[in-house]
Amino acid sequence: MVGAVFYLLNATTPGKIALCEWAGRCQILRVPKPGKTDPPMSVSERDLKTLKMALRKFAAERDWDKFHSPKNLAMALIGETAEIVEHFQWLTEAQSKRLSAAKKQEIQEEIGDTLIYLVRLADKLNVDLTEAAFIKLEKNRQKYPAQLVKGKAHKYTHYQK
Repeated sequence: MVGAVFYLLNATTPGKIALCEWAGRCQILRVPKPGKTDPPMSVSERDLKTLKMALRKFAAERDWDKFHSPKNLAMALIGETAEIVEHFQWLTEAQSKRLSAAKKQEIQEEIGDTLIYLVRLADKLNVDLTEAAFIKLEKNRQKYPAQLVKGKAHKYTHYQK
């Protein structure tokens, strides 16, 4: 049924539906309030909250939540991160920028695993990932003012002299 279109109710985000093609491409469509229209949102734009809820459900269905302590999730996260690094080990800078489609697919899967463990760890510790990232970005702006560090790769302590 290639090309078939179907709708899925998004139970984790009330008021939204997913418009999907059999090929796996989806758009999340918000059911607009009267008088308002919002553009469709692609699957890649779905928020981390939706992913967090899906991961909670996935773990609960398998009775795995008991294994998802912060310690275990942090250890799994570092293991998956190492699997990303494995793909680049011994490559030159140039080779790392010219990966085959198959290699990129393998790396994509490892990045997906890494994100899954990061989201689960943040969930267990009640950390809002997006907020944490924006807070860290602002701290980095202070540590690394663009006019001072542009084109340089030193640690921030180098500039505190």
